[in-house]
Amino acid sequence: MRVIAGRAKGKPLKAPRGIRVRPTSDKVKEAYFSIVGEKIVNSSFLDLFAGTGGMGIEALSRGAQRAVFVENNRQALQALRENLQRTGLSGEAEVIGREVFRALHFLAGRRDFFDLIYIDPFYDYDKVPELFAVLRKKELVSGGGLVCLERAARQKEDWQELSQFQPWKTKHYGNTVLEFFSKST
Repeated sequence: MRVIAGRAKGKPLKAPRGIRVRPTSDKVKEAYFSIVGEKIVNSSFLDLFAGTGGMGIEALSRGAQRAVFVENNRQALQALRENLQRTGLSGEAEVIGREVFRALHFLAGRRDFFDLIYIDPFYDYDKVPELFAVLRKKELVSGGGLVCLERAARQKEDWQELSQFQPWKTKHYGNTVLEFFSKST
């Protein structure tokens, strides 16, 4: 694993062995950042289920103003913090070592909001609709903001129930699907 582009391009990223972390492939990372394009510049990026931080670190490297990483696995958190140090991006990063719903309530309590939110739970995670409901209810998505869900292609859930967000774009990359949603008004 490495940073693909930007000011930390080529820097290697560490991933601990033996834990439930599935790093996003370089192909999927490149596709995501191609789709969001210039929206990344000066954005506020939220990386949910951050693992070792690959997506948020890539966002910072490509020009995001700040990134907040939410992860609760201790080994992944240690690797994430090391990766931020290795890339020199710690100054623009905040790491929240909490369960995702507790972290979202904490961020809402600070009246925080984000331009880009990347959600990459383990593939059998069954609380995606609840996550979207909290994002909407707590107003964590800025006006014009995008939420992206990375999921397995084999998952056939009907995400239309996420009516609080408008489906924007869906892209397939082998066994991985990126589903983009925009904040509805």
